[in-house]
Amino acid sequence: MTTQPLHKILIVLILTWPVLAITPKHIELMAFWNVGQGQWITYIQNDSCQHFDFGGEKNLFYKTMTQKIQIYCQSKLNHLYLSHFDEDHFSMLNIILQTKKQCIHIDLFKRLVLLKNLPHLFKKNFDLYSKKLMQLPICPQAKGSLPITLYNQVSGQKNSNDQSLVVLIEQLLIPGDSTVKQEKIWQHHSKITSQNLIPGQTPTRPRIQLLSLGHHGSQTSTSEALLNQLPYLTTAVAQARKKKYGHPHRSVRIRLKSKNISLLQTEIWGHIIFEWPLSLPKDPIKL
Repeated sequence: MTTQPLHKILIVLILTWPVLAITPKHIELMAFWNVGQGQWITYIQNDSCQHFDFGGEKNLFYKTMTQKIQIYCQSKLNHLYLSHFDEDHFSMLNIILQTKKQCIHIDLFKRLVLLKNLPHLFKKNFDLYSKKLMQLPICPQAKGSLPITLYNQVSGQKNSNDQSLVVLIEQLLIPGDSTVKQEKIWQHHSKITSQNLIPGQTPTRPRIQLLSLGHHGSQTSTSEALLNQLPYLTTAVAQARKKKYGHPHRSVRIRLKSKNISLLQTEIWGHIIFEWPLSLPKDPIKL
């Protein structure tokens, strides 16, 4: 199958640019922030920001991310999702708490309630953060593109990566640090298998074209079997630091290349921001 590379519709905003001054207010954006090794993705709308994790290398990127969130989200309602309880996914929560309004998604609230009864599942640094999150109200239903939870299992998992909340939002799949073991479960969700249409069939929902690379591109994620379930996938984004951590792993790069899936890395490009929902192909803009 021949597909148009998704990077053709990409807006790339370099780290130092005072962004959005030139962007019309009605345009919605999906931002993959350059946080080093971590995950922080923000769906930016006129009146809200939905944050899918909010962590990374705090010592290197805290000041920069404070500035970005002030520009994009300071006066909006900030919806908080959290894939799992590793520090590189929640370490910069305090930046969002400095905005005017915050709330937590119902799935995160349920997880926090469950974890109160299963304290052994807590990471040592998460207890303070969980208390701050539990003080926030539950989010109202968001407008625009609505996230769909594909996998949400906490208890019974041996490691925090296998607890990863897996979210689908229109054409974007966000698997957190989900391992191949867990991929084997959620890759058969009806919202994914519906991608494999009989020729001539009309899709019931937008096709998945964009992937937040699982576990920053670790070799323990993004299996061949998962990619086979995503026939329209054209681009993967890695929020990682290869120079320090070796991510994305060579084996993952080879799998992506074999399927003609473009790989974009925040380590190289800086912040990567898409107009949302994904629209007709056009050349990227480098600012």
